[in-house]
Amino acid sequence: MAVIQDVRFYKEVCPTDIKIRRSTEECCPKESYAPVDRLMWALHGVKFQLDPNQKFSHIYINFTTRLDEGNYEFIAELPVYQGETDWYRYIDVGLSAHDFELLGQKSGDWYLDITAEALRRYFCRDNNTKSLIDNLVDDIKDKKDSFSVEYKSKQSASLNASICVNITNNLKIRPIITVTDKYGNQVFTKVMSELRKSDFFNQYGSVLLNKRFITIRPRKNMFACRMREIKFELSTKQ
Repeated sequence: MAVIQDVRFYKEVCPTDIKIRRSTEECCPKESYAPVDRLMWALHGVKFQLDPNQKFSHIYINFTTRLDEGNYEFIAELPVYQGETDWYRYIDVGLSAHDFELLGQKSGDWYLDITAEALRRYFCRDNNTKSLIDNLVDDIKDKKDSFSVEYKSKQSASLNASICVNITNNLKIRPIITVTDKYGNQVFTKVMSELRKSDFFNQYGSVLLNKRFITIRPRKNMFACRMREIKFELSTKQ
């Protein structure tokens, strides 16, 4: 299954020359990317599928003035250029010359709306999926950096644990560990320090849970060799 992994934003350097239409440069400022990153995390968590044929998992949104403003065009077959691979597809989005010049100043919510519209048009196969996108967008705009997505969960005979994440405005990961009893009463919670994505994925591997401790073990790979096991005693609230 080609579960969505990422969306990137580009603008055509020479938008009037279709022969070099893929001469592009990134255009979304880092401070505007957080809402889109939150949507990607949420959609990845629900296994949102881009391609039934399991080829591509990334979308490159390419802003251009070649198309009329508001028009979208999905490039189904990836152009064969040297160095390009098969794991992403382009979606061209038409902008006015004025908006094209202001791409570096557009807000995170603006980029979020563009992304949501592209997903609705080409990858939502029923109304329920469209409603999912709409609800997530509203939730992200409302909660901003307090919007959270469950990353991992674990159950024991008497306890339930979850690790949720916030995506901060500077695109770091803020893990939140919560443990509840079988009646739903919270017995432990801990907001962890912010981490870079790579550090988070390496450090937050498997979860162990018993009536005394919750333990998060780092992944077993060369990138996690400097990571340490995280362990909390559940008898003390943090």
